Amino acid sequence: MKKNYSLLIIIVLLLISACNSQTGTQQTSEYSFKNPDRIWFLPKKLREISGITWLNDTTLICIQDEKANLYKFNLATNEISDKFDFGKDGDYEAITKVNETIYALRSNGNLHAIYNAFSSEINIEKFKTPLTKENDTESLCFLAAQNALLIGCKNLPLQPDNRTELRRAFYIYSLTDSVFIEEPYFWLSAAATNCAKFSPTDMAVNPKNGNIYVLSSSPNCVTVLNTIGEVIYAEMLTHKNFVVPEGICFSPNGTLYIASEGKKQEATLLEFKMNYE
Repeated sequence: MKKNYSLLIIIVLLLISACNSQTGTQQTSEYSFKNPDRIWFLPKKLREISGITWLNDTTLICIQDEKANLYKFNLATNEISDKFDFGKDGDYEAITKVNETIYALRSNGNLHAIYNAFSSEINIEKFKTPLTKENDTESLCFLAAQNALLIGCKNLPLQPDNRTELRRAFYIYSLTDSVFIEEPYFWLSAAATNCAKFSPTDMAVNPKNGNIYVLSSSPNCVTVLNTIGEVIYAEMLTHKNFVVPEGICFSPNGTLYIASEGKKQEATLLEFKMNYE
């Protein structure tokens, strides 16, 4: 009987291992989200911060969700060093940098391309997608392999169905031919993210391995996906460190930055170094 019981345990463990292998689930995070390496309390102009992207070793570019402004935030001085107005005020929710171009995403699905920002050769172009305010687009990142922008919906997908309340859609906008692909690149469900309600607020690609990090608020969590959108890790984020997580980006060496919008208090920026480099 003991032999049969032991054999049963071994079989169960093998099945669990095989299941984890097939789904790509990893058991440990690349970052210690409960222990930031550094914390900044952001200037008042960034209290409604909604997106961040990496510029260089001392500077992040930030956006807030009421103004069509790009802000240079100096990590060394904790100050805004420059500001650029690129259009009409509105609900701007995310930014990402592709070479010398910064793309800003509005919640209605519209994209603004700011070429050569903060230079004497600035040029701005607007792209309209089929997405609208009903979709509530708040997440944006660049997929280098596809030369495309990845856009995430916080609310309805482009074509709602009977599973709309259980999952969120992510779409591709090709930069090669300026085409929006109406079939979702992938879906992300609340169940897969360990969040009771999944509300993606931003995302970024880790340059060290290509993993896609998706932030969510209410409740706060971070979900890590592989390059084709399969969940490999998910973790709840404490309200103490992340009041309303709204922006995420990486430095080239894999250091992670997460910005949280302020409510009655200051907005914050947290830095996390990789657990292994």
